[in-house]
Amino acid sequence: MRTWSDLSAPVTWEDPDPMTALEALLVFGGGTLAVVTLIVLLVMAPSLARGHGRRSNSDPWAEPLWFNGPTGALDADASAGLRELEEPAGRTPEPSGGGAGARW
Repeated sequence: MRTWSDLSAPVTWEDPDPMTALEALLVFGGGTLAVVTLIVLLVMAPSLARGHGRRSNSDPWAEPLWFNGPTGALDADASAGLRELEEPAGRTPEPSGGGAGARW
């Protein structure tokens, strides 16, 4: 009975020439780079085909939008008032700075 250790390449096969470092970089790095480039192009192709969504006469800059923020512009007094938290009625503010201090 033959075992795995008895198996070897046929004697008529020749040993291949050793691969240089440059050839190894081209085979492994070039192939990987080609695959990554192909994936990037496949992902970007639909948006490149559509073109940019802006009109040529529109301004690319827009005013920032604050969702659920105050209406109107903030001045120094209004922004200072927003930073202060109101205490519920009947409770005196504690001198400690803040943090998670829930009570049941």
